[in-house]
Amino acid sequence: MMTEEKKAYLKAMGQRIKKLRTDKGWSQQELADRCGFSGRSIINKLEVGRNDINQNKLRILADALGVDVADILYVNTDEEHIKKMNLLLEHLE
Repeated sequence: MMTEEKKAYLKAMGQRIKKLRTDKGWSQQELADRCGFSGRSIINKLEVGRNDINQNKLRILADALGVDVADILYVNTDEEHIKKMNLLLEHLE
């Protein structure tokens, strides 16, 4: 079962992925194709915060979007927020 904090984090990360994708004018299918994913459902599930993503796929996604992994992970540059997200990421590993 997912904690509320993790759910909120995944939702925020998904919103960031969606913004990066839509800023490029890409559909979910186009991003999935650029990543080499089998279909758009993985992108959809990430964008709505339903699924987490492993490090390998995160790197592929960031490369396809032309951004650093940190641009996807850190949606808030506030130092206290980043500390909280780092703690959360430690628990995910």
